[in-house]
Formats: sequence, C-alpha cells, structure tokens
Amino acid sequence: QVALKQIIEPLIITGNAMLQASRDYRPKVLKKFKQVKDYHMRAYTFAHPDTAYITCEVGKLETQLGMLTQAELSFRSAVKIMSTAVGAQNSATADMMLTLSSFYVSTGNPEKIPLAIELSTEALGIIKAVNPEQIKVCMLLQNLASLHAKQDDYQKAEELTVEAIQLAAHLLGNNHRDVVNLKKYLVSLRMARRMNALRVLHRSCRAFIWRLR
Repeated sequence: QVALKQIIEPLIITGNAMLQASRDYRPKVLKKFKQVKDYHMRAYTFAHPDTAYITCEVGKLETQLGMLTQAELSFRSAVKIMSTAVGAQNSATADMMLTLSSFYVSTGNPEKIPLAIELSTEALGIIKAVNPEQIKVCMLLQNLASLHAKQDDYQKAEELTVEAIQLAAHLLGNNHRDVVNLKKYLVSLRMARRMNALRVLHRSCRAFIWRLR
C-alpha cells in the first residue's frame, strides 16, 4: 500500500495542478485519473471506496469533455464499486447515486429524468434511514420535488416540498430564510400546477372543437 501511495499521489497532484492551470489540460488530466483508477483496480483484490471516488472524478472529466456515454458508464461503475465496498445502504453509496442522478439531469435529456428520480428517491431513503433529521434531507426533498415538477407531477412535488418545509421548520425554526424560500417554492409549484391544468383544459377544448368541424 505504501508503494501504491507513492505511485498514485503524484498522479493525482499533477492532475489537479493541470486542471487548475487550464481547462485545455482536461484530456491529459483525464488520462492521468484513468491511470490512477487502473492502479487502484490492480492493487486491490476487493472493491475499495477510493477506487469509487477516482472513478467518479473520471466521470466528471468525461462529462466536461462531452463524453457522455463514457461518463455514464463511469458514474454507474462508481456506484457499483462503492456499494460493494461499503454496502448498498451506506450514505457514501447514496452520495454516488446522487452524483449519477445529477449527471442525468445535466444532460438535458427529458428521457433521463425518470432515472434521476429513481436514483434520488433511493438515495433519499438511505440517508433518511441513517439520520432522518438533518438539513441534507431537506435539500434532497426539494431537489426530488423539482425533478417531479419537470415531469409535470406537481402533486408529488408539492408533497415532497411540504415534507421539506416541516422538517426545515423543525430544525431551523419557522422564520429561517431557508424555510421562507421553501414556502415560496411551494407557492410557485401550486401556481405551475394551475397553469398546467389550464393548458390541459385548453388542449382538450381545441380537440373537442376540431372534432365538431
């Protein structure tokens, strides 16, 4: 492990320095981080959390370089490695799942949103099981609500936001700015739900009139 550390640490330090120096170095940094991942994979006969973290960093660089197919594979691999290393119900695994979920959202592909919702829901369940009363749960509830809103599932979005408000008020107090912002978000969701209902009604009326012609 000492020898492994002597090989890996210079690669990570050099990679990070290059990344800070210029974005033009990203392909070279990606190559170095892949080297680190390969060293980890060969060095450990079992899944190791460090390998998952490095694989996740590879995925982030691949995303920045527009290599979305490879990035998805890297993020999915990071989830699998972490799950094997620390357990499927560990908060570290949940964090990897959230990273994959964020990746799906960042692609801008509406077809990926259901996958993001599935991952975020599972991760939220894991983190709640570890400690249900923490600010992180509030943040995850709001993020999950926004994903459901993207799917026009405003009822579910409102339910999650109400849960986030109740928990945040309990932890921070009713007048905290985060609680106030959550309440404003709930109002915006309810307005969006009404507007969506009007659009559906409008389309239905147009279709009915068209059939009468």
